[in-house]
Amino acid sequence: MLPSFPARFRNTVAALTNVVEVTDSLEIFPGIYTTGQVTGDVSEQALAIRTDKGSVIITGCAHPGIAKMVKKGRSTLQPGDEVQYAPVALVVGGFHLAGASPAQIERVIADLLSLNVQQVCPTHCTGDVTIAMFAEAFGEGFIPGGAGKVITLP
Repeated sequence: MLPSFPARFRNTVAALTNVVEVTDSLEIFPGIYTTGQVTGDVSEQALAIRTDKGSVIITGCAHPGIAKMVKKGRSTLQPGDEVQYAPVALVVGGFHLAGASPAQIERVIADLLSLNVQQVCPTHCTGDVTIAMFAEAFGEGFIPGGAGKVITLP
């Protein structure tokens, strides 16, 4: 849990389980990491998963920005020279772009393409217009999301 979470929420969760506060990236299971805190208007963390098919980044709402979340996840899994980073196999979750202008959405799409993201599965807080734009931009690399969706990496 991030230190920025409200005390009331922290106490509710702590009554049910052991709470580990994180600010930096941390391996929580072999090959599965929290990015640690990614700062923004609302700070968040993401899951960064190392698979034999490449990196997978899973976001909540990506309030700090989806490209920023992907950069943090990628560097968590591939510390070192950014030039040497392998492609990101999949980014899935909320992209926090509902209500964004087409120009903003196009910039984010360009950012993710420049980060060598191969597949996207934008969900809940992304917005229908944004999801359609991602589908067009990523073509076969677009995966429609939804509750219960099972994604198999190629």
